[in-house]
Amino acid sequence: MTELGEIPEDWEVNSLKDDIELISGQHVCASDYSEEKIGIGYLTGPIDFPNGKIHRTKYTDKPKAMCEKNDILITVKGSGAGKVIISDDQYCISRQLMAIRTNKWNYKYIFYFLQSMQDNYNESAVGLIPGITREDINNSLVAIPTLIEQQKIASILSTVDEHIEETESLIEKAKELKKGLMQRLLTKGIGHTKFKKTEVGEIPVEWKVKRAGEVFYTVTDYVANGSFASLKENVNYRDEEDYAILIRLTDYNNNFQGPFIYIDKKGYNFLNKSCLEPGDIIIANVGAYAGFPFRIPNINKPMTLGPNAILVRSNENKDYIFYWLQSRFGQESLKDIISITAQPKFNKTDFKTLLIPIPSYKEQQKLALILLLIDEKISQYESQKENLKRLKNGLMQKLLTGKIRVKV
Repeated sequence: MTELGEIPEDWEVNSLKDDIELISGQHVCASDYSEEKIGIGYLTGPIDFPNGKIHRTKYTDKPKAMCEKNDILITVKGSGAGKVIISDDQYCISRQLMAIRTNKWNYKYIFYFLQSMQDNYNESAVGLIPGITREDINNSLVAIPTLIEQQKIASILSTVDEHIEETESLIEKAKELKKGLMQRLLTKGIGHTKFKKTEVGEIPVEWKVKRAGEVFYTVTDYVANGSFASLKENVNYRDEEDYAILIRLTDYNNNFQGPFIYIDKKGYNFLNKSCLEPGDIIIANVGAYAGFPFRIPNINKPMTLGPNAILVRSNENKDYIFYWLQSRFGQESLKDIISITAQPKFNKTDFKTLLIPIPSYKEQQKLALILLLIDEKISQYESQKENLKRLKNGLMQKLLTGKIRVKV
């Protein structure tokens, strides 16, 4: 039994300061940046490794604090405090970073220990600009097995990381494939040899161009239910679960896992013009995400639309319509009607003027099916990635404390 709980008898508890060397980053003046990318890469913070890989965006020929290959870089300032990555080369580092260099311990083992501590560091970060100190890092206690066992544990976790990276690569390739298919299918269709020039570009001669006002039999929103005064009087938002969920873009961003805003049955009935069904298409029409479309899942609970979005329904194939709205062509059309003000937005009247290419219903189904299959594959990969992340977190908890021993 130790300060860290139970660990194997042949393990020790040490402070990181017993082994590591800390190199604090230093500021490099903008005048010392190299526009020609001459000199050494300058890492300013987690912005330079957003997806777990280092992307050099700045260079300097007047480097100050330096890290080496296989040093562990830790973010010590800002909202990403505690985030770690292993350096793949020699870099100059800013004050937002520190380099951790191990002497006798396995650097990957220490990396995974620090990764397991990220939430703790982030929560303990203090100050106007949240930060962690040298003492926070130096005084961190770590359970240390033999060097051979450290290497074996690091190897297991590295293998899981490799699978995560492979899965991320498959996701990106599938997304690129979908992007290319949308580009072609939504302009050329399937099997067409004759094309015509239209207001929306060249499309098959058999296709039509319709305004959104003809395509959608429903274009409505939250405020269509009444005046602001009547909405305030009849619709009460609740944090605790109630009769129906008020759907917002935030819920899509949270993968519809909550927390939700609820309303009672009286409010739901008052909002009858914007009640939702699974599969409905929603388009954000106010704010930074104006023009962004998403679909409503089946949550097995009554749902109604919240402010700052519109609900659209069509007699055309809803999957085809959604993919067109999601495509570059749909996004460019929506962008054209968004007013450029302090808060970007568009209204229902302008939306109804959009021009949309419409194939036969049968071809819409075929086009949508191809893209749906790609989306299913992306969803499978993303589920696989989440499973691997859960596996890694579970293994870190067990392996780094010796609850699961490895054969050396």
